[in-house]
Amino acid sequence: MQDEILERWLELCRQAATEQDHHRLLEEILRMLSEKERRLSQLANRQADSLRTRIIECLKDLGPTTSQSLATELGAPPDNVRFALEQMRDGEDKFVTLLPFGLWALIDDAEVAA
Repeated sequence: MQDEILERWLELCRQAATEQDHHRLLEEILRMLSEKERRLSQLANRQADSLRTRIIECLKDLGPTTSQSLATELGAPPDNVRFALEQMRDGEDKFVTLLPFGLWALIDDAEVAA
């Protein structure tokens, strides 16, 4: 697939040198860029979902801990872990809570029901 995409970009570059219908060429470039953006967005979403799942499993094992400790345990960038935790705390489905002293913990079933 990557080879096909690269070949298509090279073909567009060749066409750019001789193309009379610039509008058509620009439409094709925009279509290809939109497709690339869609693929990257899907990849980022899968990576974010994976990180959230790993955070939940880690909190189950470790109990309350800091975002830095989670990042170290997961081998993930601290900013990504902190952002994921904030999304999990503030999102529609709340999975974690921020405790005093910067500790993050899973929300107990009893807290969810309240």
